[in-house]
Amino acid sequence: MSLVPAAWRAACALRRRAAPARRLPPALALALATVAFAPSAHAATLDELVAAAMGSYPSVQAARANAAAAESELGTARWGRYPSVSVETASAATAGAMRGHGLVRVDQPLWAGGRIESGIERAERRLAAAQAGVEEAQTDVGVRATQAWAEAQRQARRAALLDESLREHERLVESMRRRVQQEVSPASDLQLAVARALQVEADRQQALGGLDAALARLSELAGRRVQAAELRELRLEPARDQVAPAGLLDEALAFDARLRRLGAEAQAAESEVALRRAALLPQVNLRYERQRHLPEQVYVVLQAQTDAGLSRLTERDAASRRREAAQQSLQAAERELRDALGADLSENRFAFDRVRAGAAAADAAQGVTDSFLRQFTAGRRTWSDVLNAVRDAVAARLALADAQASAVASGARLRLRSGRWQPLQNPTPAAAAAGEMR
Repeated sequence: MSLVPAAWRAACALRRRAAPARRLPPALALALATVAFAPSAHAATLDELVAAAMGSYPSVQAARANAAAAESELGTARWGRYPSVSVETASAATAGAMRGHGLVRVDQPLWAGGRIESGIERAERRLAAAQAGVEEAQTDVGVRATQAWAEAQRQARRAALLDESLREHERLVESMRRRVQQEVSPASDLQLAVARALQVEADRQQALGGLDAALARLSELAGRRVQAAELRELRLEPARDQVAPAGLLDEALAFDARLRRLGAEAQAAESEVALRRAALLPQVNLRYERQRHLPEQVYVVLQAQTDAGLSRLTERDAASRRREAAQQSLQAAERELRDALGADLSENRFAFDRVRAGAAAADAAQGVTDSFLRQFTAGRRTWSDVLNAVRDAVAARLALADAQASAVASGARLRLRSGRWQPLQNPTPAAAAAGEMR
């Protein structure tokens, strides 16, 4: 009876069918396993992917459409300064004959109590809010694309490390199989090695699933299919990724599009209050009137109008409440921005601490593994000690990869939210073409 469990034989057979590259020389197999991190002629940078997402995502296009509508509304408000023309026609039966009646009237506002100016001011502020909404949508999409890219990089690196660990476990299984056949080691040592290898394979499949999900999110955001082979190597650059907190909050408060949008909406609500107050006042018009069979007339009209009951008073009160709500929303958004910046700064700082500690831990763990393998051959370490050392070594390298991805992602979010990084300022031709799609 074979000493290798049936589960291990089935797993090895499946891996051979699914990945014939395992039969290649070790150096070539390692190169293929890490292809996701090898620069290629078609590799996409983070700037390119984020710029493409910020330029073409539907929420950005919707915000642009809202801005265009607000610009049209501003034109409508400005037309309020110009005359309005009305034409009336009627027919009536008089003494058995039909007589026609026609009237042409032109009204030019002379004084409207501030209605026209308040309406224009409200439209201008709504346009400013809509334009800031475009930038808000772009920043939101940019943050999401950055997060998806960092997650794809993290999972790809984890998959590559676990793939390398799996090959090492396969070698250990084969080595222990020979020792068991030679009756040098017990069969339980082989079973333990097989169990550890299967666990590594399960972790590898989980990482590949996470990579696939992250690439799917990134593809949806970028508007095109992004493949693992396009991901360039994740490089941690302290000068770029380690963000200094000095002046960051002030920069973010001044740059944040959401705050500017809410601020403009609060100002528009203030203009709405002024408009509702002006609606309570009469209006003075210069009127020209021409009626059939009558001479032309030009005169000044004082016009006052009320709607149903005291509805204009209640409209003024409602506008005041909306102004208060807009001001409170602005304060809430500022607090949320401070909270998000604080969280990202903490993540960025501690991620770099983890990178420094993780690099030393990974080197030390690999040294322990090599030492335990030599000591096992000499009979001074158990097989369980060796497998534990191998597991600790790969765990240290996985933790280092997680810390590096966290440092890059948090740094990118901080630079994006503070305006220090603006991917759309100098987009690549592909990203620029995506941004022009309407």
